[in-house]
Amino acid sequence: MERIYDKDAAGDLGLCTGRILLLIHCGSRGYGQDILSRFFEPAGLEDGSVRAEEYMAEHDRAFMWAERNRMSVAEKLLTWLGSSSEPGLLMDSCHNYLERTEAGLLHRKGSVSARKGAVVIPGSRGSLAYVCIPREDTAVSLDSLSHGAGRKWARSICKSRIDQKYDRYSIRCTGLKSRVVCHDTNLLFAEAPEAYKNVEQVMGVLQEYGLIDIAATLRPLITFKG
Repeated sequence: MERIYDKDAAGDLGLCTGRILLLIHCGSRGYGQDILSRFFEPAGLEDGSVRAEEYMAEHDRAFMWAERNRMSVAEKLLTWLGSSSEPGLLMDSCHNYLERTEAGLLHRKGSVSARKGAVVIPGSRGSLAYVCIPREDTAVSLDSLSHGAGRKWARSICKSRIDQKYDRYSIRCTGLKSRVVCHDTNLLFAEAPEAYKNVEQVMGVLQEYGLIDIAATLRPLITFKG
């Protein structure tokens, strides 16, 4: 925990100064790609058709698999760190899925729902993450919020742009004095802080449009990439 801005909101979420939290970012990427390859049609699927219902059934299974995958990763990491306690879930959100609304199907791509409580909006391994409380009226953004700062560079060009800036040791450190555990050098460069937008600017826009209140910020201590 870096700083608490709203004691009541943070307290309701179980957040307090000095507490160490585990933030998991993973889902069903490979599974989802497989579903896309089997169901994609240029003209789309007709809502209510047999094919569309089959797709939604697969979609829901991938959604559930992603939730369970995050809990499995949390359990394994806590075991590796020597903790014997069961992980307690504070928040959970998904940022690439279909949601049926009164107006129809809404595809949240790179965004999270503002209707499901508090969310974490991270920047990169080299910046703070923000715990946010959605405002009551978020209709202007279709009840959606940014799932993070978002990429500035494509993964394929990151290493060529910053290869001379780091060596094999410095790429595993951040400006916040945190450490990165990763055995894949290409992945380290692809996920470098420079590859992401400025999360403070993103937060400023969300506040400007009256979409969120900030409850607390989180500072990364150790980042696992794999």
